[in-house]
Amino acid sequence: RCASVVARALPVSSRSTEPPGALSVPTIALNDLDYMREVVFFDGPEVKRKLSRFWILLILASIIAAAGVVGDSTATVIGAMIVAPLMTPILGTMLGVVLGDRSNLLRSIGLVLGGALAAIAVGYLLGMGIRIRSLRKRIRRLPVVSIRN
Repeated sequence: RCASVVARALPVSSRSTEPPGALSVPTIALNDLDYMREVVFFDGPEVKRKLSRFWILLILASIIAAAGVVGDSTATVIGAMIVAPLMTPILGTMLGVVLGDRSNLLRSIGLVLGGALAAIAVGYLLGMGIRIRSLRKRIRRLPVVSIRN
């Protein structure tokens, strides 16, 4: 969906008055701008749905990435990157800067930072859980020493 935003965002005007071979400046139609705002900003009537989808996908991607790191599986980590929804607020940050939309810019930056921190926290918690289980298994394998021996 993001690729279609970029493709729709840069239609070149068909009424160019420039000579052939000259560089033409892309124009953006108002409906394309509305579409971009709808796709990348977390506002409007569907904000709850967008935010819940973002956080659910982010947590799932973090779990997948942590499992990939623990299992030493590069493909799994790459799969987690594909599932992760962080590109949307990154594009929102870019569009907020271009449009000078301070509230959506701050919201997008907050989502990027919050999402990164949440992913780190999930990875840390899963790593600690795996470390504790691994430590318990190692302790159980230790020889039992008693005073009688």
